[in-house]
Amino acid sequence: MENMDSKEIDLYCKAFTNLYGIISVEKAWEIYQAQNGPVEKEAFVAALPPSMLRFSLIVHPDFTKNECKRLEKDQENKPYYIPDKAELLRYADPDYYEESEHSKAMVEFLCSHWNLTHTIARRIVVVFVNHITCGEGVQGLNELCSSVGIQLRSREEMKEFVACFINLLNHTRMLSNKGFRPVDLHGGAHDGQ
Repeated sequence: MENMDSKEIDLYCKAFTNLYGIISVEKAWEIYQAQNGPVEKEAFVAALPPSMLRFSLIVHPDFTKNECKRLEKDQENKPYYIPDKAELLRYADPDYYEESEHSKAMVEFLCSHWNLTHTIARRIVVVFVNHITCGEGVQGLNELCSSVGIQLRSREEMKEFVACFINLLNHTRMLSNKGFRPVDLHGGAHDGQ
């Protein structure tokens, strides 16, 4: 039996919970082995961080039992998005998101409409992506904008912002989709125009 790297297992668990929210120990072990070679299940389980192990699942530390149940229901019968090891482990950082033309468009929209720096606009996009990832969608959009200091000043500006936000939503990886983007699962997801 090889020596388990507990730091690497911890990174995997953080990545799993940031990308999927919850994952069975069995599926986590399967992914880990596919990316690292054979490992005894007992050794893998022993290396898991106890704070993330609940209900036979690896669970995001902030999730309640009810949130886990809701997420299990939302994820039912969906496949897992499993990126290569390097990409998967990037998700250990809670602020990591896969940059896309749509996230870049949101950054540019924020910069041009509110005269923000790219650094501040990117931080706001992280807030938006986290909101979307957790399944909030367009619900609470006014409150979300207020929380980051964005005030939509006209109907036209709101229309442009919502279109940009919907494009971002359709191309953001979601916990309820086991890491897939809505556009991946519903090939016909429409852009917000």
